[in-house]
Amino acid sequence: MTDTLIFASPIMRTGPEKPASDPWKILVVDDEPDIHAITKIALSDFELDDRRISQLHAYSAKEARSILEENPDIAMLLLDVVMESDGAGLDLVHYIRNVIGNTTMRIVLRTGNPGHAPERRVIAEYDINDYREKSELTTQKLNTVMYTALRSYRDILATEKDKEKLEKLVDTTANLFTKRTPGELAAYAIAQACTLLDPASRQGEQQEKSTENAFMAIVGEDQRISILAASGSFGSLESDTTIDDLPDDLSEDIQVSLAQDRLYHSEGRLVVRMQASENRNYLICIEGVGELRDMDKRLLDMLMRNSVMAFDTMEKANLPPSADIVRIH
Repeated sequence: MTDTLIFASPIMRTGPEKPASDPWKILVVDDEPDIHAITKIALSDFELDDRRISQLHAYSAKEARSILEENPDIAMLLLDVVMESDGAGLDLVHYIRNVIGNTTMRIVLRTGNPGHAPERRVIAEYDINDYREKSELTTQKLNTVMYTALRSYRDILATEKDKEKLEKLVDTTANLFTKRTPGELAAYAIAQACTLLDPASRQGEQQEKSTENAFMAIVGEDQRISILAASGSFGSLESDTTIDDLPDDLSEDIQVSLAQDRLYHSEGRLVVRMQASENRNYLICIEGVGELRDMDKRLLDMLMRNSVMAFDTMEKANLPPSADIVRIH
């Protein structure tokens, strides 16, 4: 297996439109109505990663706690210090970090009374991510603070997801070697490949489906292709056919994958391939896949490597082959 992993430039093909992304949720906590009004105006055009923001507003720390309980996915908090008490804002920071244990939310302290909460002491004693005086936060500076905080929040979530996926892949590897037939193994590999794709990377109706339009196959000599397992729209494929007999766009993507790229992602379709021998390649094809991060690609590649090893082990164990395609429902 000496292929080089190359990520191709996508072929332009009409596919499902990219779904609108959910907005970033931010919570503004301040007892001054004017601050809320100014913040709404200053951030009215804010956008990051094609996502707008959704502003939630609280006028006391007590009200903020209720909103936080109802919205655990708040990305960022713009927080005043002095509200119903001189330390209401700092008490809320303690509640968020130490009581409900939310360490991912970015907290930016905005104060109009720096004497009540000196910057050096607050940053040293409280887990906040930025400290600003209200008088210095122009529209431009507020937007800069927003970009910095939300990018940090985004990257923290991505790191946590990658860790979860890697742990799942470790468990998956052991389970691959327990399958008794090629079709059963292929169906399991497809299911695991689909779970590695975040809902955000699905397109159109695929966002709501747990079963993808996908198949796994062996490509042998003379470009004959044996379908081992298939789901969705691919469920009607013949178990033994040739690449040329497949729909033109699908045939084209598979040909590119075989000739150039072990992982080929065109618009709306993903083909992951691994060479097992000179005349045998395994591949998984999944429809409805949007943008992929580099980590997603690497994890899918690792899954494919492990799957091919499991097929090789099955072959060496002389387990009885099955010519029946597994139809995944």
